[in-house]
Amino acid sequence: METKINVVITDDHNLFRKGIGALLSDFDFVDKIYEAGNGLELLSLLKIADPFPDVILLDLNMPEMDGVEAQKKVRELYPDSKIIILTMEDQEHIILHLIEEGINGYLLKSADPDEMELALKKVVHQGFYFS
Repeated sequence: METKINVVITDDHNLFRKGIGALLSDFDFVDKIYEAGNGLELLSLLKIADPFPDVILLDLNMPEMDGVEAQKKVRELYPDSKIIILTMEDQEHIILHLIEEGINGYLLKSADPDEMELALKKVVHQGFYFS
């Protein structure tokens, strides 16, 4: 039997979070699903999350604290956390910068559900995934 994982979806668009949450709940290897509307909410959630999320799905463009800043803070506080950037941004310099910062994966919001499943599995088992 496959080990179940816990995931947090961090995005400022409620409908998008709910949609991704519904998709994740269809994956038999996903257990608990958390939601945060921005980086500050994510950091507050991580302090109290039980069980702690195995993977953080993180949008780049959010109010209050964006994904770039949030992933820096998460790296400082929880260095073993696995982070997949989930965004519309496909600018190479941004992606390269985030890889240097230590993100584990990168997925465009336009990706197929199958690719989301693959990305989660690869990040959990191999430590990285880049579309």
